[in-house]
Amino acid sequence: MVYDWRAPISGMFYDYPPGPADYAIPDGSTIQGNIQLKRQYVIKGAQMQNMFDTGLHIGDEMLQHMLGKSADDKMKSIVTTIQREQNQIIRDDKHKVLIVQGAAGSGKTSVSLQRVAYLLYKHRTSLRADHMILFSPNPLFNHYVSTVLPELGESNMKQTTFQEYVELHLGEVGNMEDAYSQLEYLLTAYDDPGYASRVKGIEYKASPDFIQIIDRYAAMLGREGMVFAPFTLGDQIVISAEKLEASFYKGYDQVHLSRQVENIADWVVEELDAQEEESFKQIYRKMLKHPPI
Repeated sequence: MVYDWRAPISGMFYDYPPGPADYAIPDGSTIQGNIQLKRQYVIKGAQMQNMFDTGLHIGDEMLQHMLGKSADDKMKSIVTTIQREQNQIIRDDKHKVLIVQGAAGSGKTSVSLQRVAYLLYKHRTSLRADHMILFSPNPLFNHYVSTVLPELGESNMKQTTFQEYVELHLGEVGNMEDAYSQLEYLLTAYDDPGYASRVKGIEYKASPDFIQIIDRYAAMLGREGMVFAPFTLGDQIVISAEKLEASFYKGYDQVHLSRQVENIADWVVEELDAQEEESFKQIYRKMLKHPPI
């Protein structure tokens, strides 16, 4: 039998040495058994290149073999060298938020992407790659990891940087300074008349105090002060700004601002559907009074 590395039974390969082992199946029960042998193969062009018997620590020789090969400029997934602790991260289903910490080169990125592949496999009926987004430190990193998910049998998710994401959503508001331009200014503009005040501004905007101000402002907008524009179709006002504001604040003041925005969006859709239905009814009534010849 050949199993996908993300299948429940495959977790035993990463979690146990030869001997007693078990794994949980989707209904919550546990299957117990005994691992007789753990072996890794390197096969190319239908020819076996290498073979390793492994015990508690997986893939030490395999890892040396993989790292000894010539590598290109893109990151490669090494599913064969997953350790038990990494496997627990990849298959964790108990926490909504998971933070992976480790030293440089410890495999954080590889494990995180393999976790994405695992979640896409386990929840394949309800979860797709286009439901996910990867924030990278820079565009070069996006290129570096771009082959990992396809190698694991999944489509690539959307990859972007936080700077690109902010510019996409707030680009019309004003110019967004990127981290490199800011660093260049801090290192070279000592003689600028406004240097000291700008440094203080940068420090303040990176502080917990500034976050608290933003949180308080968001909380205030949940009660009052949100500015609405009328919902129009061509030159016709379909939903007035006053009606939008009234619906936004009616019964929504006890939930988070982001949830209020979702609620008003759902309400707008329902309102448009109701207006469309009423328009069809009016057309139907006119047809009954004045049927076409």
